Amino acid sequence: MRLPSATVTPRFARCGTPEFSAVESAASGHLAACRWAMLGMAADEGRIRVVLDHIEREQMRRVLVVTDRSRLPQWKQDIATWTGRHAADGVSVVHEAVGLDKARNAELAWSCDRTLVVANYAQMLCRAPHDASPFFFWARTKKWDMVVADESHSIRGASTQSAYGLYAIGRRAESRIAMTGTPVVSGPQDLWSQYRFVDESLLGHSYSVFLREYAIRTERAILAWRRLDMLAERIRAATFSTSAA
Repeated sequence: MRLPSATVTPRFARCGTPEFSAVESAASGHLAACRWAMLGMAADEGRIRVVLDHIEREQMRRVLVVTDRSRLPQWKQDIATWTGRHAADGVSVVHEAVGLDKARNAELAWSCDRTLVVANYAQMLCRAPHDASPFFFWARTKKWDMVVADESHSIRGASTQSAYGLYAIGRRAESRIAMTGTPVVSGPQDLWSQYRFVDESLLGHSYSVFLREYAIRTERAILAWRRLDMLAERIRAATFSTSAA
């Protein structure tokens, strides 16, 4: 199953920045229209640049990005370019420390005019209300302007600890963005957790209800899918997708 895509009006990079590609421009237009969005874009299609540009356009002050560990160097590189361009804006970036040190560093950065925190999914683990990473406990107490789930297929498992942790943090944010080039790995069941993070009203709060509506299954296995056109229509408005996703 491929993601549907909303019809959007393209936007272009701000004056003084490199020009957006056609895909970046369209994705930027989608973010301008949606507080909660799924970007179905491959890693090499400029999605980090689109998000960083969106942060600047909207003058967001508190942003949390959660990504796969392998993507941290790319975020670090692109953020360095972005913060170098906007050094006068008082942006504090936290992406080096881990665990308790990361929480302490992030708390110090919170006092800056603008704070951008980049974490990996391992730091979102929440096994139980009182059994989670120090960074999770810190991040959950904060009111974020935006939470971004990069490589959001990492939380496709409905019952994973990182999916629960990210949902618990993101639910209080003003804006939420999920982005991945591979939103569907095993089947349509992968979409529920990702869209629950984006906006749980789209596919519902309950995974079992989602399966009853769209899956033909036994107690142990999913046999087939139904009503996929209805599923696609429910998520269309929140979704920007290139042909690759």
